Amino acid sequence: MPRIPTPTFVIVFIIVIVDERILMIQEALDGNPWHIPAGLVEPGESVLDGARREALEEAGIPVELDGLLRVEQFHVDNGSMRMRFFFTAHPVDDTPLKQFGDEHSLRAGWFTRDDLN
Repeated sequence: MPRIPTPTFVIVFIIVIVDERILMIQEALDGNPWHIPAGLVEPGESVLDGARREALEEAGIPVELDGLLRVEQFHVDNGSMRMRFFFTAHPVDDTPLKQFGDEHSLRAGWFTRDDLN
């Protein structure tokens, strides 16, 4: 009996820390919360390319991925599956962070641990 593929959504999260400050973006949707750059990997795109693209789109800076921190996989009630990849990264140059909003995010900023409390 042939098996039916499970619809799978792949989501990447990019954790960028420089000088004890973490990169956060302000979301353009859902009440505009702040969080680390993240998003869906597009069809035909590798997980690594998706992570680099999301950082550039949401924070405005090119990053180099340093490592894979965690992978999570879980099923959703609608029968689909989610796979989440958490990467560490660092900026490749001194490109300034995004300060003007678009469909990806409103802006980006560097935050200390105290800023997040």
